[in-house]
Amino acid sequence: GTILTNIDNIAYLVPGGDLSNFVNLSTNASTAFPSLGVNGMAFAFAPSNSDIMYASLANMNGGLLNLYKSEDKGNTWFIVFPGNSTYLPLGSNGLNANSIAVYPEDPNQIILGGVSVWHGEKLQGTGNYNWEQVSIAAVQEEIYAIINVATPSSIHQILFRPALSTQFAIATDDGISIGTISGTGITFQHMVKNLIISRFNSVAYSIRKDAAFGGATFIGAELIPGNNLLNEPQNGVQIYSGYGGDVAW
Repeated sequence: GTILTNIDNIAYLVPGGDLSNFVNLSTNASTAFPSLGVNGMAFAFAPSNSDIMYASLANMNGGLLNLYKSEDKGNTWFIVFPGNSTYLPLGSNGLNANSIAVYPEDPNQIILGGVSVWHGEKLQGTGNYNWEQVSIAAVQEEIYAIINVATPSSIHQILFRPALSTQFAIATDDGISIGTISGTGITFQHMVKNLIISRFNSVAYSIRKDAAFGGATFIGAELIPGNNLLNEPQNGVQIYSGYGGDVAW
């Protein structure tokens, strides 16, 4: 019943699911999280050990601030992946692509998703973790088919397969991929072919509702014209590329 949650970039722990007892974890203490400079959090519980939890915090630039671990039900935390300028698992997209999953049968191994997929494992007898990038971010489906360590960029969620601890699914900007764990590493297979995904952050209709305008991630601002918009699909016209946000007509 324990809850970990992020409210306005402040982390809270609810021990045992007692909703009258929200404990602030962002106290700047050496065994807690910072209260400033955080722009996105991800949490994960270890299925095989309820004492162990993880938290990935992004900084204001979208990079990894630190990845933390608790071994006492969230009372105290320590860093297992310090933020640095060399290894950038979240790139600059930590507010949007930041996810963790703990191995179902091993509380000391985790999968971290950001721009690509990373694997972390506790070193024997220490609190330090070994980190390895296990996928490369690609943008073309042809690459996924020929390179079994390629995945679409931006990992939004990671879920281990029920009753099969050697497989997990990742939700990406281009659909779902499956990771398979073996003695030689982790390989990936993209499960969607020719899927066109658009993530719209906002949309606005014209006053006559015969055209629409939207701001979308990666494909910018799209205008959908036509006098028959409500009755049949219309092709969009890209007004500008990149990131599209709020729009108004």
